[in-house]
Amino acid sequence: MLAGVSKPEELPKEEPKPWVLQVDGSTTKEASRAGLILTSPKGQRLSYALRFEFKATNNEAEYEALVVGLELASAVGASHVLTKSDSQLVVGQVLGEYTVKEEVMQKYLDRGKAQIAKLQGFNIVRIPRKENNEADYLAKLDMAKEDAIGRNASARYLELPSIFASDIQVIDHQENQEDLRAELDLLEETRETSMAKVDIYQQRMVKYHEVQVRPRSFRAGDLILRQNLSHWKEGGQARLKLGRPLSEREELPKEEPKPWVLQVDGSTTREESKAGLILTSPKGQRLSYALRFEFKATNNEVEYEALVVGLELANAIGASHVLAKSDSQLVIGQVLGEYTMKEEVMQKYLDNMKAQIAKLQGFNIVRIPREENNEADYLAKLATTKEDAIPRNAPMTGSKLSSLRLELQNT
Repeated sequence: MLAGVSKPEELPKEEPKPWVLQVDGSTTKEASRAGLILTSPKGQRLSYALRFEFKATNNEAEYEALVVGLELASAVGASHVLTKSDSQLVVGQVLGEYTVKEEVMQKYLDRGKAQIAKLQGFNIVRIPRKENNEADYLAKLDMAKEDAIGRNASARYLELPSIFASDIQVIDHQENQEDLRAELDLLEETRETSMAKVDIYQQRMVKYHEVQVRPRSFRAGDLILRQNLSHWKEGGQARLKLGRPLSEREELPKEEPKPWVLQVDGSTTREESKAGLILTSPKGQRLSYALRFEFKATNNEVEYEALVVGLELANAIGASHVLAKSDSQLVIGQVLGEYTMKEEVMQKYLDNMKAQIAKLQGFNIVRIPREENNEADYLAKLATTKEDAIPRNAPMTGSKLSSLRLELQNT
């Protein structure tokens, strides 16, 4: 370095452009609600219409939108956030210009600051109500009419105030894969335990049968067969009506065991995919499940998902014969080979299902009218409701990956 020449000063780093969070809350006698719009520096927008299943004031609804919006910003990895609101009270309390007098408002403020602490930069400004029209529109949307909600806006229901709820969790992909593998190992262990119990049960039944039932053979000429055989004798040889010789020692055909009955129904909306299944043993014992899928699927795909899960369950408990019932004409037609397969995804679902069918000794599938499938349809709808609304004999289970993805992981 030359003498007398000072080291050039480093220019200050430019702060990244913030994500913009716009919120608005509204409360009437009937309901409390809010709207939020989160816009990235590149202009991508996340819009939410929030409905609260609890009573809240206007200011509490405004705080709810602020907290949910900040949780969402942290979840998508935003580092800097600029919040805009038309609530003078909320903006003043966040900036420390207004004192907080109510305990509930202090809890909301603490909740908001806990989310702000996760960011590298944050600011909040008050805007005129006329500049907050979009968030206000989302808050006033009629949630009862699905077509009133735009495709770029999602509806979200909050059962409890955010001051009592937990943060949004960002799932680590590697950790999620490890959890899934652990769940699959547990499922395999459960299947082995179930098969062992079924084997023990079958051995007990065999012992009981051997004690209670003694073999007895019949010959042509015995009283029980004499009347029938007299109609079929031709030239001194007993024959069936179809002309096939009837051996005097021929065994009667074994009666096929009664099948387990698997009833399924799937349903898909803009928000979620779900299904219901009922597996009934020949003696009438029922296993009922409300399935919720954490991935997007069509109606036909969730129908296949319910069939695959139901057949896996049937195999796990040792069912040998299964009769499946569904109201989906397309899925049944594809399984029976009556409909051609046009989509690769549907072919994979069909192959996955056939792999489960191959483990059975007997299988059939029939189509039933929708009105005869009310129970499975009811379970499918239960998967979207509160957990306490689900009967104790109908567990609810969630699936993060489709059966196709799980099949790939097992290979």
